[in-house]
Amino acid sequence: MLSPSAGSLAAASMLPALLGFWKSEYGVSYAYGTATFLSGILVLPSATTRIATAHAACLALYGLRLNAFLLYRELSIARFREFRDKIEARALEKGGRLSRAPFIASCGLLYLGLAAPLMLTAPASAPPALAGALVCLMYAGWLTAAAGDAWKSVVKARKGEDALVTGGPFRHLRHPNFSGEMLLWGAWPGITLPQKQWPAAAASCATAVVCMAR
Repeated sequence: MLSPSAGSLAAASMLPALLGFWKSEYGVSYAYGTATFLSGILVLPSATTRIATAHAACLALYGLRLNAFLLYRELSIARFREFRDKIEARALEKGGRLSRAPFIASCGLLYLGLAAPLMLTAPASAPPALAGALVCLMYAGWLTAAAGDAWKSVVKARKGEDALVTGGPFRHLRHPNFSGEMLLWGAWPGITLPQKQWPAAAASCATAVVCMAR
């Protein structure tokens, strides 16, 4: 279905993780967003179906939205800059920057794993109707996470950093951003599952949805 080289996809996933050598926190924030964005952009030109295009575009949009939110948060909220600096100070206490290499490499491999479903071939994918439904679920997760982050940012900007957020998406979900991520990443690899594995996968997804709603 999608055929970028494994090396280029690995580079798109591993190179952003090197940000962790600059700031430890960046290796799991901006690196995460950049790797997912680049991976999605990389495979978009070789998408052969609408579902494949939507599949790759969702990954790119996820990374773009995440990095935009992270940048806003870092520039606008002093508390998060303090968190970043505390994380960096603790990391430096544990050793030099090169000592971060194993963790940074593991992050890069994780980002590569998140992009891996795009590389699976069409014969192993779910039926078109089911794959389309899963793509819709991915975008629903993306929107849920985005709405949660945006709502919390607006409320805290108006009422202060310590304000308790209970309205909007937080009225129905305890952590909309995490719930959205569960929806997106839960549906993400499901598009490539063989049809015979779907009963077990559907049961797992139903259980996750029930847990999120409680």
